[in-house]
Amino acid sequence: INSEGEVIWEKTWRRNGMPSYFYSVIEMHDGNYALCGGSYRCIGDDYDCLPCPLIAVFNENGEELWNNIYIYNDEIKSSWAYDICVSPEDNILIAGTYDLPDVYNGQSWGFAFLFKTDKTGNITWDRLYGDDNLMALFNSVCYNPADSSISVVGALFLQDISDSPAFFIKTDSLGNGNYNPGWGNSVAQQQFALDVLLYPNPASEFVNIETSDNSKTYDLEIYTITGQKVFEKTNNIGLSQINVSGFSQGIYLLNIKSKNKVYTGKLNVKH
Repeated sequence: INSEGEVIWEKTWRRNGMPSYFYSVIEMHDGNYALCGGSYRCIGDDYDCLPCPLIAVFNENGEELWNNIYIYNDEIKSSWAYDICVSPEDNILIAGTYDLPDVYNGQSWGFAFLFKTDKTGNITWDRLYGDDNLMALFNSVCYNPADSSISVVGALFLQDISDSPAFFIKTDSLGNGNYNPGWGNSVAQQQFALDVLLYPNPASEFVNIETSDNSKTYDLEIYTITGQKVFEKTNNIGLSQINVSGFSQGIYLLNIKSKNKVYTGKLNVKH
């Protein structure tokens, strides 16, 4: 549509012939358009069709460049991406909800999700928010280029619907934050805190990382403050020593996952 409201072109689209829906669109910095919504997939021989979060990118003439659906696990009843935004590097953020099977008096409950992809749709990280006593829904997401933080708004659907509040939260560039339990005005992360010892910090050559439970493996990621991954190591156990002598001087974000526990901290590299 041009500035006068006149239609320049229009397109219809389905992913692999399956029913598909778009909820939000944004123009990327390269002139293409990123859209999000949902598209159905078939499970098993009985063709049980379930909707999955969808991202599709089109050029300025409405021609498809690529599309992806994202499957968290096969226990998900349905899921939709309701909003989309992009970073200055055209990395993509989408927000929505995963609807779980019926778990409370015939009601279905689920988690809000937030995840980031690169400009070609490969997932960089994903986060879930909520618990099994409610349904959390993200309706809108925005990226703040000043500090690379992310803001999301949505709604919580409690067992007593009359007490269900709206919410507005802010995360760091990795989707992490401190969310206090108590659903009246904040969102609690599904994951629990992981105790981590990080030393020396600041570091110039090596940094040592120890978790509180040396019997559990953990995955380690290091990002710049703009969200670029610079280091990754999986299945660590006990003490890990990371060589940071080749890192540029500055502040980095450290993300550690061990089963349902997570740690996010800052690493200061000084040379």
